[in-house]
Amino acid sequence: MTARPEEESPFQGLHALLDVIRDLVDRPRWSWRRPKEGEYRGDRPLPILSLVGKVPGDVPRALATRLNQPERDKVAHVIVNAADPSPGAVGALLPLLDAVHQVLEWDNKGAGGRLRFQHYRLASWLTRQTIEPVDGRDARAASLEMLRTWYKKDRPRAMTGDAGDGGLPWWARLVVAVGGPLAFWLWTHRWPIVGRVPRWFMRQPFMVPMHSTTFVGFAERLTIGRRGTEDSEQIKKVLVHAFLRDLRLAYRPRGLRPRRWRRTAYVVLVLDNVTDDSWELLRLVNDVRNEKGDLDPLLVVARSDAPPSWKKPHGMPLLRDVQSVVDRWYRMLPTLRQRQEGEARFVFARLPEQSDEPSDADREAWPKIRSLPPRKPAWLARQGVALTAATLLIAVPLLSAGGWLVNRWAADCLPSPSAGAVARWDDALGQCVGYSDNSGLVFGRDPRLRLAQLAVFEQNTIARDLHEANSERPLVSIVYFSGLTHPEADPGTDHSVADELEGLLIRQQQHNRSEQTEPLLRVIVANGGNTMKAAPEIVRDLLAPLLRDDPTVLGVIGMDRTVPETETAIALLGHLGTAVVTMVLTGENLGEVSPLYFQLPPGNRVQARMVVEYAHQTSRQLTVYHPPVNDAYIGTLVDEMSAAVQARKPDMEARPHVRWERSPDEVDIRCGRTEIAFYAGREDQFAAFLNRVVSLCGRDESPTVVGDDVVIRFVAQQKSRDQYELNGLPVSWVDMGGRVVAAGLSCRDEGRPATNQNEQSLVTFCDGYNWLYQVSDSKSPAANDYARELAGTPGPRWPGQGIGLAYDAAGLFVAAVRRNQQRPGHSPEYLPHRAAIAQELIERSPFDGATGEISFRDSRTGAQRKLMIARIGDIGDASAVPRCEFVYSDGRPEPCPG
Repeated sequence: MTARPEEESPFQGLHALLDVIRDLVDRPRWSWRRPKEGEYRGDRPLPILSLVGKVPGDVPRALATRLNQPERDKVAHVIVNAADPSPGAVGALLPLLDAVHQVLEWDNKGAGGRLRFQHYRLASWLTRQTIEPVDGRDARAASLEMLRTWYKKDRPRAMTGDAGDGGLPWWARLVVAVGGPLAFWLWTHRWPIVGRVPRWFMRQPFMVPMHSTTFVGFAERLTIGRRGTEDSEQIKKVLVHAFLRDLRLAYRPRGLRPRRWRRTAYVVLVLDNVTDDSWELLRLVNDVRNEKGDLDPLLVVARSDAPPSWKKPHGMPLLRDVQSVVDRWYRMLPTLRQRQEGEARFVFARLPEQSDEPSDADREAWPKIRSLPPRKPAWLARQGVALTAATLLIAVPLLSAGGWLVNRWAADCLPSPSAGAVARWDDALGQCVGYSDNSGLVFGRDPRLRLAQLAVFEQNTIARDLHEANSERPLVSIVYFSGLTHPEADPGTDHSVADELEGLLIRQQQHNRSEQTEPLLRVIVANGGNTMKAAPEIVRDLLAPLLRDDPTVLGVIGMDRTVPETETAIALLGHLGTAVVTMVLTGENLGEVSPLYFQLPPGNRVQARMVVEYAHQTSRQLTVYHPPVNDAYIGTLVDEMSAAVQARKPDMEARPHVRWERSPDEVDIRCGRTEIAFYAGREDQFAAFLNRVVSLCGRDESPTVVGDDVVIRFVAQQKSRDQYELNGLPVSWVDMGGRVVAAGLSCRDEGRPATNQNEQSLVTFCDGYNWLYQVSDSKSPAANDYARELAGTPGPRWPGQGIGLAYDAAGLFVAAVRRNQQRPGHSPEYLPHRAAIAQELIERSPFDGATGEISFRDSRTGAQRKLMIARIGDIGDASAVPRCEFVYSDGRPEPCPG
């Protein structure tokens, strides 16, 4: 782990401050609907966040590091030490504002390109001018000459007729001679379009502009010789208002200007060591916002050792409460503005004393937030997309396959030029299916799922490069086959699938190293669509040619769920002589589908016996709740539960199973602490089942809820758990990766499993799991991006079963290749053969996996493997860590690990 930079010292309330800044920087999406009272369309008012006190480290510098990432699309920002700011223009009336303007205009390109300051530059330039008489003529002639100088200075030299190549043709010089003076006359007389800038100055409220009959007269009042008779504060407000006006224009989404739509983050001004002059500028910003009422995109974060003279220091809230202070400010702003309160736009917070200890969340705040990138703009506003979209708008209706192309474009499903990716649009599902080993084709919409694939694909490139450099290291390719897409309205299991990809990524990172001699690992991601509906077609049409043409592909892992389509796909792969290793399938008859089928967890018979034994050991009454039996998984699980209870007679009461037809809302729940409610269904209805338990029994009299093994997909998807009704409800489930799950938080935070779990395979896994969460210069870009996504995504921070099982599934193939290489007569010039590798999976067992010992000698369906009942005390708590409740192995209970 890298050392913490000096400027990133933690302090009390730091995590609250960074969360507030991250929230305020994000610009709301534009909405076409008319806003309700109190709402804003596409923008929102921003506070002047004022922090009083001293903190360790250099907060502005640490913020600047995060605002500069990524460089191309960084947030437009200015970091200024107000006690010693970079100088603005000589003689600037507001030097600090001028310095901020210069940085924003010249040195700070954010998403959307450079900011332009037409109004402010003119106002600031006028306040630095002295009108000199011209050839004895009156003052008005001098004023016109001054403005003409300004008007000409930014125009291209070729248009002035004094280019160095002898000038323009006679007709062009005539246009310039006639058009130049005419354009200047139209500009000073505020004609529409041509004179927009002077027109605005004469309509804005400060300095009473209509006291001057022309813009020329108003401009004179801003100059050095004339402004002595003006209210100096009014002149300063003109400057501030012009500055904010330019920012508003740059951020206003209007017309066909995609650049403005790309600006999805507000401009950030960070002022450190605020002085009296700086407070004056902030007061001017406050007053202009109050008096004008227009929204602007400037977020100010100011820090001062002491509050301004006009602010009472008593009763100032602590920094740790800043979120609630900002929320209250938003609620009170309409009232404050109506009253014209002098501090209406300020939000003050007191920084902690040096003796105040930071919390654990404060210590993790800087490492957790490594960047503050702007939100991705609407796809039509992205670079090059608008032109492409306009072209397609014309071309698509002319094409017979126009609808097909639109669908594939929207789903990122266009044909990939890479040989390692094949995309197919499934009309029945409305989804993109196929396979890919590179970033040219990425499945799904969830950011974490997509970044996980990109990190895996990056490791594929590393593996290929190392194989080309050293051909004696065999390239092991496996296909990870799962359902990576689902209807948009379906919460899906994106994070559960991402968990499995994490396990593959850890295994790749540990093998794809230049200093090793291990086989190299490449992962091809195949998508069978929602609930694997397209799996048979993917095998027949896409994977079969891949297996024929690419001998490095040695097997398939994953397979998602026990449904008829999955069984058909397994059978087809068996006919193609390809081993299939599944991580989560538990259907009882899957071993009969293919002789090359291997299953890591035990089947539903073992799961049913464990649940019944758990009920017996805890002296509780068991009731099974399930949906209609519409697939092999639910059918065999319900049947095996009945058989297991019958086998336990007379020790257990055989209760009838409770079935619903459409929703768990239809069933009556047996309440009480002595009851076990076993959920034997799919993850998509588990939340409704839990809500039914709470509504009928409450939390105090709710039964012990035990979910079947697929419930882990619900647990992994935090947004599914994030329901108010479920807060405080304990939930248990059947877990198939018990040893990995029991490794706990220390596996992530310290790279080692929990106490008394010192098996080398688990220690190696935890070292890789810890690596997954680190952002460092030694990691590849895609892996760093994924680590940042993990830090910002709510959800479990302990290793789930999917991570451990996928890690072991990939490890099985690497170990089989390694063992095959050790056989007598092996030559590195021969590629491993997938039939031989499938045989190695059986003959050379057992394999020491992170989830436990794996052997297929006696059973290809994991009959001897351990199962665990895991329990979370509060299913609604994202930080809750599961604990082991019960372990079952080879027909008998065992102690929990650790």
